[in-house]
Amino acid sequence: MIMNASLSLLTSFIFSLLLTPIAKRAALRFMILDVSDSRLKTHKNSTPYLGGLSIFASVLIATALIILLFKVMIPFALYGLLISCWIIIVTGLIDDTLNLTPLTKVSFEVVAAMLAWFTGTGITLTGVEQVDFMLTILWIVGLSNAFNLIDIMDGLASGVAAVSSIFLSFLCFELGEIIYGLLLLSIAGACLGFLKFNFNPAQIFMGDTGSLFLGFLIACSTTRIFNYKESGLEFLPIITLGIPIFETIFISLLRMKSGVLPWKGTK
Repeated sequence: MIMNASLSLLTSFIFSLLLTPIAKRAALRFMILDVSDSRLKTHKNSTPYLGGLSIFASVLIATALIILLFKVMIPFALYGLLISCWIIIVTGLIDDTLNLTPLTKVSFEVVAAMLAWFTGTGITLTGVEQVDFMLTILWIVGLSNAFNLIDIMDGLASGVAAVSSIFLSFLCFELGEIIYGLLLLSIAGACLGFLKFNFNPAQIFMGDTGSLFLGFLIACSTTRIFNYKESGLEFLPIITLGIPIFETIFISLLRMKSGVLPWKGTK
């Protein structure tokens, strides 16, 4: 177990270090940039996007390597989760390059969350299927956008994702959810590798591709913890992810108080 966990963290970390500079060069080559705007942005120079692709690839490679090397049992839900993640990645990429409307973006997130639910990833907290379905969609879509929202300063989203994923992986291991614990550690490793290039002043941003993916995958992985109602640990994901959750609620209230819609960007 210790070897699996260490290898998952280390592999994603190394691949993130290797792939992020490649993503940076590709973003510069194809002009996929976060253009500086004094009205809405705090950074002064246009900065490459596509950091999210290096994070996604690192997580994918590390998880696949662990499964192949140690012949880890793959639950059916993981296949559905993989397809759902591709939907999120494509949505983020399109948004980073073409700027989707908030409604369109959320619609794709809901589709991805529903696919995850119907393939076995979901919260069964109440035992009432319709209620659990709504809780699952709210948790996944809400946390995806929460990470998207806190990606407003260098290193914040990747740092929060790394720390929370490490702690949440321990909870998964404690509950016997090994594959999801390894998945969370691969997220942590990828984020730690990406942080080298994302500290202030950031050389590259993860963009919506990265922030939506991190929030989505962390949310889906932690649905397993909610289902252990007798463990006393079922609400720890909410506490552990308190920063993005609180930030989402707080900023939304501030924007509405100022007469700005919650999904409209502000400086």
